[in-house]
Amino acid sequence: MSWLIIIICAVASYLLGSLNGGIMVTQLLNNADIRESGSGNAGFTNVKRVYGAKSAAIVCAVDIVKTVIACGAGGFVISHFTESSYIAGALLCGLFAQIGHIFPLYYGFKGGKGFICGMTTIFMADPLILLGAFVVLTVVTLTSKYVSLGSLCATLSYAIMFVIFHNEDTAAYLIAIALAVVVFISHRANIKRLLTKTESKTYFFGMDKKKKEEQK
Repeated sequence: MSWLIIIICAVASYLLGSLNGGIMVTQLLNNADIRESGSGNAGFTNVKRVYGAKSAAIVCAVDIVKTVIACGAGGFVISHFTESSYIAGALLCGLFAQIGHIFPLYYGFKGGKGFICGMTTIFMADPLILLGAFVVLTVVTLTSKYVSLGSLCATLSYAIMFVIFHNEDTAAYLIAIALAVVVFISHRANIKRLLTKTESKTYFFGMDKKKKEEQK
């Protein structure tokens, strides 16, 4: 019975995660498929580059809300009807929501990279760990100008923090590691570009003339 409940929660979370914010918002507001523009990725960063901050903010909100629902409801059900903890249940459902975001059932299994889903999942499981990961994200992104590098470093940091601070809950930290592995796999193209120094930079506070000339 416990396994059946876990499987139902995981499947429901995947179906909810398949409601990809990037695709939905750009189809509704711009009558276009974000996967056909920019980097081809159906995520926050590509939407921001192609359609601006307003559309990107809506995308972010959609992806956060669906993950909060998956983690909150799934974590509650799993912790009350199985022997697993709320943290483990929230992480598991967040993981499947993230997988749904990356491989959405409703959009030909081609979605985003799941970073926002991953960070929201961490928030639902342990807000303090999310705070630490967000600090890493902010510092690395603002200093390197690479959103992908900041995302990867933040992802690695929360996996490490779960191992350190939740070492008594084996299921929880193993799922947190799986969550991070999925993010790294979905960013494999970015990792390749970072290594070859061909990754695009993002300037959040404008760009001076010299930087503009360097990008031409």
